[in-house]
Amino acid sequence: MNTMAVDIRESATGTVGGRVRIGRVVANTGRDILVMIENDEDARSALRLGDIVVVAGEEQATVGMVSGMNVPAPGMETGGEDLWIAQVELAGTLGLTPGTRAFSRGIAFPPALGDVAYRASATDLRRLFRNGDEKAYPIGTILGQHDVAATINGDDLLDGGFAVIGHPGAGKSSTLASLVRALLRHRHPVKTVLIDPYNEYGRSFGKAAVRITPEPGLFPHWLLSFDEILWVLSSSGGALGEDEISILEEAIPAARTRFLQRSGGGRESVSVDTPLPYRIADLIGYIDKHAMSDGARGTVAFARLRARVMGALADPKLSIFFGSVAPSDNLVALLRHVFRLENNSPPMSVIQLGHLSAGVDQLVVAVICRLAAALAEWGEGDQQTLVVLEDAGRFAPAEPIDRIGELTLQSIRRLGGRPRKLGTSLGLIFSQPRSVCADVLRQCGTYFIHRMPSQMEVDAVEDLLPEAAAAFLSAVANLSEGEAVGVGSGVPLAGRISVARLPEAAIPSERSSRGGNPPVPGDDVELLVHRWRYRGTVDWAGDGEDLPPTT
Repeated sequence: MNTMAVDIRESATGTVGGRVRIGRVVANTGRDILVMIENDEDARSALRLGDIVVVAGEEQATVGMVSGMNVPAPGMETGGEDLWIAQVELAGTLGLTPGTRAFSRGIAFPPALGDVAYRASATDLRRLFRNGDEKAYPIGTILGQHDVAATINGDDLLDGGFAVIGHPGAGKSSTLASLVRALLRHRHPVKTVLIDPYNEYGRSFGKAAVRITPEPGLFPHWLLSFDEILWVLSSSGGALGEDEISILEEAIPAARTRFLQRSGGGRESVSVDTPLPYRIADLIGYIDKHAMSDGARGTVAFARLRARVMGALADPKLSIFFGSVAPSDNLVALLRHVFRLENNSPPMSVIQLGHLSAGVDQLVVAVICRLAAALAEWGEGDQQTLVVLEDAGRFAPAEPIDRIGELTLQSIRRLGGRPRKLGTSLGLIFSQPRSVCADVLRQCGTYFIHRMPSQMEVDAVEDLLPEAAAAFLSAVANLSEGEAVGVGSGVPLAGRISVARLPEAAIPSERSSRGGNPPVPGDDVELLVHRWRYRGTVDWAGDGEDLPPTT
C-alpha cells in the first residue's frame, strides 16, 4: 500500500498534509460520488461549490470537483443533526509517489464506499496545476488560491485548438491576449495569425507581432478561388448568369496559361483554381476575342461579364485584390509575410480588418484560412500554425445569411478539419455559442468560459465540453471580469481562473492599436467622412514605433 494513501486513510479527524477532511463516500454512480460531510465546523465551513476534493483509496487518490451541495435531511428537533451531502464530479487520478504524473485523466480504481474525502491542499493544487512543470505556461492564478498558478500546456492547447467564450465586457479579449502572450513568452514553436476585425490588438504583443493592414494588391485577384471570384463579380450587380459563369470558367485558365507561357513555363494545362497569376488584361482579351465568335452564348453575356470585371477594378472596397493590374508571382513572399515564415522575424502577425467593408473582411479571412490549410497539406506538418479568429460568429456563423458567409465558413471548416499532425490549430473568441457553427466549435479541445448570464448559452456550452464541468458552469453567471473557467486538454485540470491582468499598454482596445494620442474631434470627423466617401480604403495610422516593419 502506498505510504501517502495509508496516511490519508488513517487520519480520522482534522487535516493531513494541509488537506481538510470533509467526510466519507456514501454513493458512487461512476461519473460522480456523494460525500456525507461530517458534523464538524471545520469540514462544513471549508467546502464550497467548485472546490477540488481528493478521495483516498487503496491504490490511488481520486480527484473530483464539488458540483452540488444540499441538506436532504435537516434536523427536525432541537439538538438534531443535519445531514449534509456534497456531490463530487470525478475528474481523474492524483499521483501518490514521487516521479508519477501529478494528475491524469481516467480512473482505474473508482472510490469505494467509506473512503475518506479531503478538500485539496495548496500543495495538491500546485501539483494538479503543474506549477513546477517547465512546459506549463502560467496565465493567472486559481481563483481563491493566489499562490497557485493557473497554467496551460502549449502542445495540448494547440492540439485541437481552443475557444474563449463569454458575455461582452467579461474579459475575453484580455484572456486571448494572455494565452498568445504565454506562447510567445515561452518561445513555443508556433506561428500565429490573429484576425483582428476591430483593430484591438495592435499593441498587445509588442515587438513579437507585426501589424498587417490589407492595402491595395496585398491579396492579388489571381489568388481567389473560382467561387470567391464569382462572389466578387456578383457583389454589385447580382448573381452571374450561367453563360457568364461558363465563359469565366474558360477565360481564367486561359489567362493563367498565358501568364505561364509568358514567364517561360511552357504550355501546361491549368485549372480554374490553380494558384498561378493571371493578368486582368489577358482575361479581358479572352472575353473580347470570343465575344464575336461564340454564337452559342451571344454577345450580351460577354459584354455583361466584361462590365462586371471592369466594375470590380474600379470599386475602391475591392482594391486589396485588384490594386495591381499587372500581377507578379508573389505567392512565396505573401506566405512568408502573413504566416511569419521569414528567418529571424517576429513569430506573429495581426491582420487588422477594421477599415474593410462588410463582406470584404470575410473574403480576406476565407483566403487566409485557405492558405493556412494549403500550408498544412503541402508542408506536411513542418510548421505549426495557429489562426485565431476574433468575433468567430462573424466569420463562422451557425447559419450563413449570404454566399460570402458560406464561403468563409467553408474555408474555416476546411482549416479546422486538417489532421492535427499537419500542424494547424484554430483559436476562436465569441460571445454567443449558438451563433457559431457547431461543427467548428466541436473541433476545439480547450475552452475558456467567462461570464454568461444566459442559461441557454450555458447549456449550449455544456453540450460542447470534452469533460464534465457542471461544478464550474453552474457559477459562470457570477464570474467577475477577468475570471474564467478553463476546461479541456490544454489545462491540467478544469478550474476557475483569475487571468493575470495585462500591462496597461497591452490591453486590447481600438485606442491602443492606433498608438499615441487619439485624434482631436475635428480630425476624427474628417477621417470618418473620408472613410465613408472612399469605402474605407484609408485608415487612421498610428506611429507604430514599438513594432517591427511589415516588409
